[in-house]
Amino acid sequence: MNTAEIQANSESLNMRIIGHHDLNGHGDGMQLLKQGRYVYLAHLGTSPMALSIVDVADPSDPRVIMQMPHAPNTHAHKVQIAGDILIQNQERPLFRQIGFPPACPTKPASKFTASRNPRSRAKSVT
Repeated sequence: MNTAEIQANSESLNMRIIGHHDLNGHGDGMQLLKQGRYVYLAHLGTSPMALSIVDVADPSDPRVIMQMPHAPNTHAHKVQIAGDILIQNQERPLFRQIGFPPACPTKPASKFTASRNPRSRAKSVT
């Protein structure tokens, strides 16, 4: 669906859609944070993704530059940035607790330089 079709099928007052991305089919976004040219989107956990990083330097043409999956049986629906540290929760969601083994988070945080390309700068923090 393009932005014109979305706008035609939406109700809005003093707003218009300038860009759209379907996040490669992982549209369960829970929280987003914009810093510089990037939007960091934490996913609810109903898709396999924990975090999507979208380059919005051109708002009419947003581009996903990285998607990171969450560990099995977890979700990571919150994201914050402090300096050059990206912090994201990783927890076992209540709606999936029954019948699943304990979660084993693998990447609790990533360090990056927000003004640079996160793809080349992301590092696991131990």
